Amino acid sequence: MIPIYDDSNYHELLNQVSDLIDHLKIPPYDQNGTNFCWAAGACMALTIARARANLPYIDLSFASIAAPINRYRNQGGWTANAIEYIKDHGVLPASQWPHNYYRNDNYEDKSLRAENKIFEFIDVIDQNMDREERFDAVVSAGFYGFSCAVSFNFWGHAVASLGLAK
Repeated sequence: MIPIYDDSNYHELLNQVSDLIDHLKIPPYDQNGTNFCWAAGACMALTIARARANLPYIDLSFASIAAPINRYRNQGGWTANAIEYIKDHGVLPASQWPHNYYRNDNYEDKSLRAENKIFEFIDVIDQNMDREERFDAVVSAGFYGFSCAVSFNFWGHAVASLGLAK
């Protein structure tokens, strides 16, 4: 578990978000009518983590995760499944598997997929937490510099949160 961030200067840190996004030069994903937000959030969290580690930018294909998991159907899924898939198999660059492409006729270079794996991740939310505690845990992870894939049941959508600490 990540300790809850307790700092009266958090508003100042929040004001740095747009500067950090501009600095990282990471364009947003366009789902373009697919139901793959759960995979896009996980890919974007990985992309942000790579940028913060000074690794070169790679446009990672969220469809290369979502399509195999969903048996090549355009349907929703769970962010945790996307993270596990990236950990076990990796993710392809969009140059090898275009975004929003979910058919099973795509050439796949498994060595490229293996280059983009998650080797370690932390589940910042405990099943026994109430809604406020879950919110505090995700926000705290961001203040400590972790990018997170975050799913919002009330919104029916998943996104990536940006790690704020420098």
